[in-house]
Amino acid sequence: MNIRRLLRSLGWRVGLDIRPFDGVNSEFPQLMRLLTHHRINLAVDVGAHVGDWGERLYQLGYRGRMLSFEPLSWAHAALVRSSARHAGWTVAARCAIGEAAGEATINISGNGESSSLLPMDQNHLDLAPGSAYVATEQVPVLTLDQALAGHLRPDTRLFLKIDAQGYERQVLDGARATLERTVGLEVELSTQGLYAGQDLALGLMQRLAAAGFNLHGVWPIIINGRTGRMAQFDALFFRD
Repeated sequence: MNIRRLLRSLGWRVGLDIRPFDGVNSEFPQLMRLLTHHRINLAVDVGAHVGDWGERLYQLGYRGRMLSFEPLSWAHAALVRSSARHAGWTVAARCAIGEAAGEATINISGNGESSSLLPMDQNHLDLAPGSAYVATEQVPVLTLDQALAGHLRPDTRLFLKIDAQGYERQVLDGARATLERTVGLEVELSTQGLYAGQDLALGLMQRLAAAGFNLHGVWPIIINGRTGRMAQFDALFFRD
């Protein structure tokens, strides 16, 4: 057994998958190549949580502006701290992004990342018991068209990332003008209902295709460990 196979075998025994870094097929290097190719100079992160996505892009060489939105109080505070390390990174005042302005109750999940404005479906709890809701919080809601007022310039080439935990349709419904200015976007999509009333992947992908966006990449997020079915994934789209 060669050293690579030995290390990978040892890693599996402790729950790690050790493999050579693939700069072509790995998620963030692929995204960075696409951002560079399409000359993206503003990345908008809806549902930024504590800022891991933005931090990773800056680490890989992104030098454009970034604007992040996060509805949870504790995550927003952590996001502000993360953004302080990069001059081009702006964090909007705490809010959720939806189809209309107002106020809403957000459900806070045990793992933080699965928090949503929608009730959680039993499918989600079965796949990830640690995602169960543990509290709620009131949050202001803006449309993306409202929230981006003053941030778009004549030369802006916009990339939009949406991580809204089942609220993707509502985000898109409030972003009709924004989408006309959008060059590419990354959206978290589900193949089965994880939140009550959410739109599933096929319908949202057809909507984006009708708006002129073509699929450029797919990365799994949640896979059923028993059946192997992929329940949630990130999908990457650009206008060609």
